[in-house]
Amino acid sequence: MMFLTKSIIRSLIVVMVMGMASSSAFAVSETSETSSKIDSTDIQKALTEAGFYKGSVDGVVGSKTKEAIRKFQEANALKADGVCGPKTWEKLKAYLEEAAEINTTATRQEEVAATPALDEEVNSDSGYSEFDTANSAGANDELKQKLVS
Repeated sequence: MMFLTKSIIRSLIVVMVMGMASSSAFAVSETSETSSKIDSTDIQKALTEAGFYKGSVDGVVGSKTKEAIRKFQEANALKADGVCGPKTWEKLKAYLEEAAEINTTATRQEEVAATPALDEEVNSDSGYSEFDTANSAGANDELKQKLVS
């Protein structure tokens, strides 16, 4: 019975250590007001935008993500330890912000491109179709009849 308990405890310790090892690719970023953990999904997105990560953006920090962090760090004259600490994140997050700006700009351009078609439709000739003019003329006649009577 005692052997079984020690075995379970050892297994739990191994699981905890393995869990800590797999999440060591990012660090806690401390500011004067709060401390916040850098999101592993954001790390993967930024690494993808920077051209260092080719895997799926799933938030799981495995060997591919750690290797991508190391390569990014080497390319940016940072300590290549595979951990995305505050210095690494400061340089890496610029790629995430740049991607967000590009997406925003693309969306705005699509909206602007669609706008002239609407303007042309509204501003063509009189701005009304023949159907609208005929209907409004009929409505005006009805209104005049009601006012006269």
